[in-house]
Amino acid sequence: MKLVQEIKKSELLERSWGIYKLNANEKKKHGNNYALSQGVFSDYAIKKFGVDELLSNLKDSNYEGFFETQKEAYMQAKLVEMKSKIERMELAMKNVLKLQTPEW
Repeated sequence: MKLVQEIKKSELLERSWGIYKLNANEKKKHGNNYALSQGVFSDYAIKKFGVDELLSNLKDSNYEGFFETQKEAYMQAKLVEMKSKIERMELAMKNVLKLQTPEW
């Protein structure tokens, strides 16, 4: 497993995301070429837990997972950014609707 792209933490992403290219054995086990993780695995985590355990703990419900191409993994992280932006806009609209009309 090798980190090929880091999507930096931003206003819309709570943490940095990592896209990893899997080696032949990892690809065979997980069925795809790339893995997307919320967070970038540190050298310490890789040594302590091992690549296999880290990859096994990726959760589709958290938008993590395995992808055929690097672009697919990247677009998944961008989807999370868009969802975050939409949620913020919805919250802002609800707050605006709560404002009372001033008495003139």
